[in-house]
Amino acid sequence: MAATGGLGAADPADGHGSGSQFRFLSDYARLSYPHYAPLPNLEIFANAGFPFTRFADLSETTVVLPPTPTEQEIETFVTLMGHFSRQTGFPVLRVTVAGPDVLQAGAKSGFLIVGGRAVKRPE
Repeated sequence: MAATGGLGAADPADGHGSGSQFRFLSDYARLSYPHYAPLPNLEIFANAGFPFTRFADLSETTVVLPPTPTEQEIETFVTLMGHFSRQTGFPVLRVTVAGPDVLQAGAKSGFLIVGGRAVKRPE
């Protein structure tokens, strides 16, 4: 049996609205991939740190902190890194920590932005 549809445009009736940037696998393709999960999904982030823990050492993750992080922002960062290590069973050795100037379209890294203040993207 062949998969029909493959990657297709999102259905406006699925709750994401028309013009959505999300694409979903066809029903057949979902059954073919045992580790498929529709994203975004805050539950798998909270439970396992996914998608940032896709690589256990977080080598493809950049944590973006404000130029002058507060005590609470540093605490949040350290707590998240401990949580990710606990979930993967591996220390967070290769994570990149940077300021907001690293945010750019097409980057090869996943961005995890920590901070309660608005972070302005450089123009």
